[in-house]
Amino acid sequence: MEYLTVKDVAVIVRLSVPTIRRYTMNKEIPFHKINRAVRFKKSEIEEWVEKREAAKCSARAELGVLFSEAKTGGKV
Repeated sequence: MEYLTVKDVAVIVRLSVPTIRRYTMNKEIPFHKINRAVRFKKSEIEEWVEKREAAKCSARAELGVLFSEAKTGGKV
């Protein structure tokens, strides 16, 4: 089982360290406290990224449907 630091996660998910810290404080990202240190399981971060990507794709698809409905006056 591989544990990552805040900096490691920031590099992997291409977000800033302060953003990862904010996600941790708001419990928006899976993490573990080991003694006083915040650590992340690599497998949980990979799963978290996949879920976020799936949610983005779903939201984009919904917007596409809404946009096409608006263009056609509600007729798809």
